[in-house]
Amino acid sequence: MAEHLQLLRVGNAASGNNVNTELFKVYPSISGVFVNESDGFDKKRHTIRLNLNAGSRLTEAVGNIELRKVEISVAQPVIQQFTDLKTKAVNETFSPGQIASLKGSLLKFDEADENQGIFFIAGDGTATKAGNVVKNKPSELLFFVPDTLNTGSFQVEVRVALKDSKNIKVGRLLIDLLPVG
Repeated sequence: MAEHLQLLRVGNAASGNNVNTELFKVYPSISGVFVNESDGFDKKRHTIRLNLNAGSRLTEAVGNIELRKVEISVAQPVIQQFTDLKTKAVNETFSPGQIASLKGSLLKFDEADENQGIFFIAGDGTATKAGNVVKNKPSELLFFVPDTLNTGSFQVEVRVALKDSKNIKVGRLLIDLLPVG
């Protein structure tokens, strides 16, 4: 029965009739200019359009939509995990002069650009760049920690110019890391 009803409605629209359901209302119209009252439909000058409006159930559903404000996210590197590969410590310590891993997203950077890379930020804001990068992938960076970082606490950040942009985006691990000897 439902299939028969659906075919009947399609047939009504194909015949130029309106189709009204609880979900939608469809009615055909002609656009174009008629020269005079006796002028007929000409495919070169006129087009048939189907107009669609919400039916009673759809209109009722729109009134029940729950709205909430969402923030637009800006693409930037995200650091999820720092691992000292010598001690296997995660998000705690690092071994100066040894290899470490950063995992996250949008981490890959242009090694030829001195403004991009992996930086250790000291408590006083001084930035020290890691110079020897072994793996430079969007989800993981492997690099040697600068051997000059022997005292203090540091946060790690990745500076990246994302695709089709010259602006540097910064992702920072907001955990203080301490050097181990």
